[in-house]
Amino acid sequence: FLYLGLIKSPIHFLNTCFATYLMSVYYYLPFMILPIYSALEKFDITLIEASLDLGANRLQTLKRVLIPLTLNAIRVGILLVFIPSFGEFIIPEFMGGDKSVYVGSAISFFMAGEQTATIAMVFAVVSLLFLLPTIFLIDQSLAKLGKKLAGGSL
Repeated sequence: FLYLGLIKSPIHFLNTCFATYLMSVYYYLPFMILPIYSALEKFDITLIEASLDLGANRLQTLKRVLIPLTLNAIRVGILLVFIPSFGEFIIPEFMGGDKSVYVGSAISFFMAGEQTATIAMVFAVVSLLFLLPTIFLIDQSLAKLGKKLAGGSL
């Protein structure tokens, strides 16, 4: 950008929260896209045509046909992203410069010391006790959303 004359001074990108978020999205985006792509690839396109022929507009077709039938892939994608990102420690350390403390960063910090390894294990168990009910609640709320969008037919 400097060479093209679009900016006058270098952009300070590393050691910012924006860099951490951008890298996390870049890293975890395939885990979200691939299950959805797989479900859409197998999706019967005649269902969309039938919905449009029966008088639904595109938004109604998306809301009442496409999303409910691909919601399982969306749920899988959310879980494939949420679970590993919960314990992420490399991306915040390299891109964020340890400015923010994440669960994985705290556990890896405590595991590095000989005296604090038990604290790391306790912290890991406590975070797991938080993670499991959160996953259950996310999964249940997505299932309820699917039933609501489909009109209770799922």
